[in-house]
Formats: sequence, structure tokens, C-alpha cells
Amino acid sequence: EEAGFQEKEKKEIIKAIREHRGKGINRSPLGEILFEADKFSRACWQCRAKAECYKYEEMPGRQGICY
Repeated sequence: EEAGFQEKEKKEIIKAIREHRGKGINRSPLGEILFEADKFSRACWQCRAKAECYKYEEMPGRQGICY
């Protein structure tokens, strides 16, 4: 309520947040943006577990911050 979103907008935002973590689902445009932003936000190049990470090679953050 403090942010000024309408009820419909809140539902779309919550749906996108839920969608962005799922695999193989049909994401909404906002869900897809959150999915990609989540990958770019991770500091993989600094992670101590990168050698064991199953998705390190597909993560854009493995080479540093992207602007």
C-alpha cells in the first residue's frame, strides 16, 4: 500500500516473483525479466563453490559485473 500499487499490479508482481524461480514454465514478461536479472545479479566470480557449481558456466556473473 505504501508503494502505491493497485491490487491487480500487486498480483502480477507476486506472480512474476513466483515464476522466476521455476524451471520449464511459461513465464510472464515480468517473470522472464526477473529470471534474467536474478542470474545477472549473482557474484559468481567471487563464489568459493564455483568449481562445484552445476550452473556456473551458464551464469553471466561468472566473469564479473555486467553493466
